[in-house]
Amino acid sequence: MCMLMPVDVRVGSCIYKVVLTEEPLVINGHSCLGYCDYMNHVIKINTTLQDEQAMEQTLLHEIAHAMFYERQVDLCKYMSNDEMEYIIDSIGFMLHQLILDNPSIFVTEEMLKDAEVEIVETKE
Repeated sequence: MCMLMPVDVRVGSCIYKVVLTEEPLVINGHSCLGYCDYMNHVIKINTTLQDEQAMEQTLLHEIAHAMFYERQVDLCKYMSNDEMEYIIDSIGFMLHQLILDNPSIFVTEEMLKDAEVEIVETKE
């Protein structure tokens, strides 16, 4: 089975490059499935620790981080880091379910012709 992973995503006025990597992503001593680098506009997704569905959810989780950052909304002002991650996780899962339930919600033929995607082979 193959999934389409975007090469980049536009968040607000910024284009974030999506990088699939086998390298471990460690932040503050914790292993992560994904990472959003706001300064360099890069989202990294670890491909070795998760399956296709989890990579899709991780991408949406990291996009949610980027959305809050680009809108200058600092959730950590209002809650702990664990609570903030729970909110971001919930947004990622809800977006994933919305897209799965409504796959053509915003897709046009023209968009498909212009889409720049990377095909990812999954382990099945």
